[in-house]
Amino acid sequence: CTRIELDIHISSDGHAVIIHDPFLDKTTNGTGLVKDLTLSTIKKFVTKSGYQVPELSELFTLFKGKNINFQIELKGKDSEKVVPGIVTAFGLEKNVRYTSFIHTRVKTALEETPGTEGGLLMCSVVIDPYALLQEAGAQCLHLNKRLVTAGLVEKIHKKGCKVIAWEHIIKESDFLDLVSSGVDGATTDRPDLFLRFLMRNQAGSLNRKE
Repeated sequence: CTRIELDIHISSDGHAVIIHDPFLDKTTNGTGLVKDLTLSTIKKFVTKSGYQVPELSELFTLFKGKNINFQIELKGKDSEKVVPGIVTAFGLEKNVRYTSFIHTRVKTALEETPGTEGGLLMCSVVIDPYALLQEAGAQCLHLNKRLVTAGLVEKIHKKGCKVIAWEHIIKESDFLDLVSSGVDGATTDRPDLFLRFLMRNQAGSLNRKE
C-alpha cells in the first residue's frame, strides 16, 4: 500500500472534511448535505463505526513526519480551493496527488500547489484522454477497471503518464487482469490481498510501484 485514498467535501464554513458522499445520511447517524452544515454541526454526529467525521487537517496531523502519501479526491464544491492551502500548511506538496472526475478542479488545485501530482478519474470512454491530462496538467489517468486495456495503458505510458485502475478491485481475477495489462497501480479496499497476490505470483510490484 503506497497511498491512502480519501474523499473531500467542504462544510458550509469552509472546512475540508473526509467523507465519501455529499450527504451524511449513508455513513453517519446524521442527515443533510455536508455543504449546508457547519463543521461543529457535522462533528456532533458519528460514523457507523462510532467515530467523528475527520477533517483533512486532523489526518495530516495524525501522520505528521511519517512520509505517508495521499490520494485526495476533490469531490465537494470549492475543494480545489480549500485543500491546497492545507496541503501547503503541512508541507505535503510532494506527498499528495489530487484526483477528480472534473478536470478543472485538478487543474485549479495543481496551480495552487506546484509540484503536486494530479490524476483524472474516468468511468466512460474518452476519445483522447491524454488531451484532458495535458489540459489539467495531470500525470495520472485513473480508469474504471472496465476501461483498462493493455493497448490504452501502452498509449498513455508512451506519453510519459501513469495509469491507475479503480472500482471494487478485490478479486484475484481482477488482480491478474490488471497486472497483465501493465497498469501502474490500483485503488482497492483490500491492498493486503493485492500484495499477497503479487508476492505469490512473484510479480513483486506493478509496473512502476504505484
